Amino acid sequence: MIKVLCTTVGETAADLLNGNLGLGTSALFLAVILALVVYLTRSKRDVLPTGPETEVSPSAA
Repeated sequence: MIKVLCTTVGETAADLLNGNLGLGTSALFLAVILALVVYLTRSKRDVLPTGPETEVSPSAA
């Protein structure tokens, strides 16, 4: 049921972008991906998840 709802919402959003706004979905997603890549490469901090499960123990290093 959730998959059907997500697909319907996604297709409706794509139709809105293509039909009403004149934007292609591939252009929009390319812009989003490029913005994320720029953000991640310019970020001064580590953006990867850190926590107890990702720490390396001193004996393993």
